[in-house]
Amino acid sequence: MRSVSKEIRVVMEDLKKDPLQKIKFIIFLRSYILTIAPFVVTLSFFSTFSHSYVYYALLFLVAGFTQNALGVFMHEGSHYFFMDNKKWNDAFANVLFCFVLMNTVDGYRKEHMRHHKYSGEPLDPYLGIYDVKSKKDLFKKLFFDLTLLTMVEKFIQRYLKPAADTEPTDVNSTDKKTDYLGLVGIALANALFFLLFYYITKSIFGYFIFWVLPLLIIPAVVNRIRTFVEHYSPAGQEEANRSVVPSFLEYLLIAPYGYSYHFIHHTTASIPYYFMRKSHLKLNELGVKFEDNEIGMGYMRTFFKLYKTLPAK
Repeated sequence: MRSVSKEIRVVMEDLKKDPLQKIKFIIFLRSYILTIAPFVVTLSFFSTFSHSYVYYALLFLVAGFTQNALGVFMHEGSHYFFMDNKKWNDAFANVLFCFVLMNTVDGYRKEHMRHHKYSGEPLDPYLGIYDVKSKKDLFKKLFFDLTLLTMVEKFIQRYLKPAADTEPTDVNSTDKKTDYLGLVGIALANALFFLLFYYITKSIFGYFIFWVLPLLIIPAVVNRIRTFVEHYSPAGQEEANRSVVPSFLEYLLIAPYGYSYHFIHHTTASIPYYFMRKSHLKLNELGVKFEDNEIGMGYMRTFFKLYKTLPAK
């Protein structure tokens, strides 16, 4: 695909004049409330349906997909899209959702910025998510997602055995820092959540069954599917950064808030999530042809289409 730097500059100049730039925090709060509302409402019925396994399954799923959406917010927070003041941006992101996701926005950011810099290369920290060699390899990775191993390993790597803050090419660096303050925040937030779930469910297992377990499974599986579709490239081909046109259900469950416009995000990471669709349409208007960098059939259909192209072993 040809360079679109000229068209991107036109889009950026247009976005600077948009009044939404001045109310980015209000946009975030509105979206945040809409995101957590289904989980809050579903959880509020626990006493009414406390003996219903159908309700338990529903609560589990709502929790997991809410956590996935909050994970998308963590991505947006890592790019400082909530507030102009970076410290306040991170403080709100951590308190409102990162800590309860057993994460910090800065811990996520350090890894994510390397993904932007080294996308498709061996130094990309996300390479293991989308670099699939065969159908068997993909099943193995999904098995790790479903058995909690992926998220546990990720937490250990990010916070208990953090990589050096220096360039990842410096493999001999000993400048490894553990974010003790972030770990304290994670511990306190989840202690409060434990008490909240205990109060609502009247069980010490409520927090683990309806918060920790879905967190360890659903976001990992969704992220595997989403990242595979957006970045998978067969051996010998150039790196892939694809935008996907999701169905309404995929928008809610897989890639909310403009996340699916992934090609634009990798082209110009400074465009906020609430301008992604507008930017996409503007580039189309300027004559940009996305070609293989745009998929119109949604995530799941594309996932199975790519799956069929993989060798068996």
